[in-house]
Amino acid sequence: MRIYITTITTALVALCTLWSGCASLYGDRSNVTTQRNISGFVHLAQVYGRDFRPATPRGIIELGEAINRFTNVRAEIDDHIFLDSQVLHAYPFIYISVDRAFTPTREEIANLKYYLWNGGFAFFENIQFDREYSQAEASLRDMLKKTLGSNARFRILPNRHKIYHSFFDFDDGPPHSAPSADPNAIVASILPPLALGPPPLEIDEVSFFEGIFLDDRLSVVYSNKAIGQAWEREFRNEPHLKMGVNLVIFALTQPGALTAKNQEIYKEMNR
Repeated sequence: MRIYITTITTALVALCTLWSGCASLYGDRSNVTTQRNISGFVHLAQVYGRDFRPATPRGIIELGEAINRFTNVRAEIDDHIFLDSQVLHAYPFIYISVDRAFTPTREEIANLKYYLWNGGFAFFENIQFDREYSQAEASLRDMLKKTLGSNARFRILPNRHKIYHSFFDFDDGPPHSAPSADPNAIVASILPPLALGPPPLEIDEVSFFEGIFLDDRLSVVYSNKAIGQAWEREFRNEPHLKMGVNLVIFALTQPGALTAKNQEIYKEMNR
């Protein structure tokens, strides 16, 4: 199976923003013996909001390199895009990571809603995973509720779900969270316990991803595990990168994805 995902020219975007992302699936699916036969290319980019910036700015770059290293899909990293931009619809996979409170604009909510209902796939991540009920988590969940309304029903994704087996197998669910990057946590590991007062309340690590389904299609994966923070590390991060590969491959290949929805458009444009 061969997958093509491409952005198109500014002129065509001006003519029809619905065609700002085109995709096609080629090849006879009966010849596919494993999910690792996938090849093609994909564009990735950082997603910015008017009130937030990526908490893991190098993460998407490292993920792209992992896709190139582990798969036959060629990943290219584009310049950053904004959540309220029509260019968003050119990307079948987006990653949003935050570590503080933010307020989305009406335009961002409307654009994200259209993106998700029309085949887009988003991986949302709270980097304040070591803080119970953090401001980052509250802002992310609130944005999704404003975007999807009553459809924003968060469900636990069990270990048997395809998201954990789309390329690599994670029989026990997603890998463990990345170590905290909080400077206070680093200081706490150096100074004697009494120097900092009572120890903070320990937060049990979540062992699963959550998902939101739209018309039975997994459109959103929500994480409290700081997977993207691990992508930025220079060591002990291979499981996290492989989980990222799974997320992208799943976004490209699940039924109803942008790659499938734009298949006929792409064929018509290239006749």
